[in-house]
Amino acid sequence: MRKITLCLIALCTFLISWLGSAQVLNQSANWPDANWTITGSYNAAAFDADPTTDANFSFNDDASGNGNMDDIAAESPVVDLTAAFNAGETWISLTGNHVYNWFAATELLAIEYWDADASAWVNWYSFAAVDTPGAPFANYCGGTFVAYDSGVLDISGFSATQLSGFQYRLYFDDNTTGAAGWNYGFCFESPTIMSETPPTCLSPSALVVDFAGSDTATFSWTENGTATSWNLEVVTAGSTPSGSATDVANANPFSVMGLSPSTDYEVYVQADCGGGDLSEWVGPVAFTTQCSVFTAPFTADFENGGTIPNCWTQGASNSENWVFATTGGHVGNAGNFGGTTSASGGFLAYVDDSTPDNLGTTLVSPLVDVSGLVAPTLSFYTISNNEGNSNVSFSVDFFDGTAWNIGVYTSNSNTNNWEQVFIDLAPYTITGPVQARFIVSEDNVGGDFYDDRAIDDITFDEAPSCFDPINVSVDLITDSTASISWTSGTGTVSTNIEVVLSGVAPTGTATDVAGTSPYTVSGLTPATNYQFYIQADCGGNG
Repeated sequence: MRKITLCLIALCTFLISWLGSAQVLNQSANWPDANWTITGSYNAAAFDADPTTDANFSFNDDASGNGNMDDIAAESPVVDLTAAFNAGETWISLTGNHVYNWFAATELLAIEYWDADASAWVNWYSFAAVDTPGAPFANYCGGTFVAYDSGVLDISGFSATQLSGFQYRLYFDDNTTGAAGWNYGFCFESPTIMSETPPTCLSPSALVVDFAGSDTATFSWTENGTATSWNLEVVTAGSTPSGSATDVANANPFSVMGLSPSTDYEVYVQADCGGGDLSEWVGPVAFTTQCSVFTAPFTADFENGGTIPNCWTQGASNSENWVFATTGGHVGNAGNFGGTTSASGGFLAYVDDSTPDNLGTTLVSPLVDVSGLVAPTLSFYTISNNEGNSNVSFSVDFFDGTAWNIGVYTSNSNTNNWEQVFIDLAPYTITGPVQARFIVSEDNVGGDFYDDRAIDDITFDEAPSCFDPINVSVDLITDSTASISWTSGTGTVSTNIEVVLSGVAPTGTATDVAGTSPYTVSGLTPATNYQFYIQADCGGNG
């Protein structure tokens, strides 16, 4: 019997010890509770659940109707925080579950507490201006509840009156400007208020990325205690942090070196209060390092899973973006490419010519250092087919390191399936890293809906031995002549021209040889459809 008594005494001692370390405050609202109070000015017909008589608190602002000004709050009875304060538990938080269908930026759903000294309600936590997942448009208590946490309210500076007169409330205002609001609604389950002892080493807060270069980033944060040293961990985006510092900061802000260009990262920070006393980690905060200058030879094949590659930019001139895909409804002849580019993969970039029609939809390459090339050139593949309708306008600009050269290549006609274009950069004074800018303008001409101009395999590399002519056009057509113009590349001696009847295959033998552009072809038959082909002759075997 004595052994049993001793065991009971030991058990009692353990229980007393455990109870002594338990939270002083861990109190559920335990709705329904008649000690709660409903306040505000609201349409009672929209009050779906009253926590004084129901297990939930819910209001349907939509049911209140347009033109009504509604604000409603469920206020707790007094929760005396004196015992928690005296026990050193000066961090207070409120947790629970809710459903919220958010509608307007002017509405507010919040947790507030009563400041007994000021006789005023003070904001503690505002719910995010976003729906909880799957939130219904009525019967909100039938939706999927999502957990919330108010975050810490530090009561270490509260007066005795503030502690003993503490209350909290769940508050909704359908229009904080004072005008009528007409939104949706919410539902809360019983909340729980808790106290805890603050950690001896407080976590930093407000971690931000002040600057991100190509290989360095600078971070700053708010120190909430007395720490003068902090641990930083920088990981590539999506990676699991190890909990071990990659850098130790003795200053705030602090710069991390040795990062990779054009890379997505996440950063975490932890306060080190000395003697092995560490705070919780705070983060992640995401950032992306800037692009460095690429070095030629450089090729972009858009094999990036359908997203714009890093360091490429678009959308500078209008709201339309280029599309990165393996096909398009009207790329080529209704999606039939008639061949492929030189790329091993299948992704390309195109502009959807559907409504709305936009001018100047741009795609800009990263900066490329071509100083190591003897004869730099820009090349790309392009495809255009108007399917018997009108073409969009397509142009390419070239940045020479100082200024943009506009329209170094232009086209508003069909291609022969995929065609490779070479742009000779020798005529330009290159002063630094270069760029290319690809522009599609939907001219809103009848039928240009069908011409989804596409590009692929953009390259800065050495020039070919003989450049193809570019910017080819025909004008000044008479009953027996036509003027053909083009832009020749470096090294062109003469240009071969073959004119054939429409639908007739070319022979590859010139019918005319031109020295310069433009050139007038004569001897044509009136009222006859023709096609022409041109070829650069660079001499020798060129």
